[in-house]
Amino acid sequence: MSFDGTDDYVDIKSLNKNIGSAFSVAAWIKTSSGSYQTIAPLGRVSDAPNNLNWGLTIGFLAANKVEAYAQTGGSTWFDATSVTSVNDNKWHHVVGTYDGETVRVYVDGALEDSDTGPNGSVITYSTSASAIGRNEWNPPTSYSPFNGMIDEVQIYKEALILSQIQKLYAQGVLRRLLSLNPL
Repeated sequence: MSFDGTDDYVDIKSLNKNIGSAFSVAAWIKTSSGSYQTIAPLGRVSDAPNNLNWGLTIGFLAANKVEAYAQTGGSTWFDATSVTSVNDNKWHHVVGTYDGETVRVYVDGALEDSDTGPNGSVITYSTSASAIGRNEWNPPTSYSPFNGMIDEVQIYKEALILSQIQKLYAQGVLRRLLSLNPL
């Protein structure tokens, strides 16, 4: 899917339920922009601005880097930020996981960072939207839209482990090498 960085997104409202205490979001991304943009958030815990509870973004905490972050209630956030810059206009496999305690970020099959926060399930507010390619951080003034391409978004109801993520990465590399959409 190609996103123009302005108003393109894919609505996934059906995920706005209790997404639980363990899950993963994986995607292939390609962008040349390192500014704040959203790959896939999974809703907000309330209608209050700046109250996002889980997401996978680029450039929120560090330009050009992928971040996975979580909020399990209250105002405490915890986040993991990649070492790898992903704004090189090449395809990257990015994964964010949460196991009920620790948020992790992986790029191209490698664990790059983790952060442990308070235990708990991530519960989304029933009317907030989830989308691929934009967030609901401070609507309607700031959706942080994605500028580039997002492919093969996968959402799991478990925290994938490194070997599973490496398998997904290897399968994706093979598909890209055999397709018209190479790395």
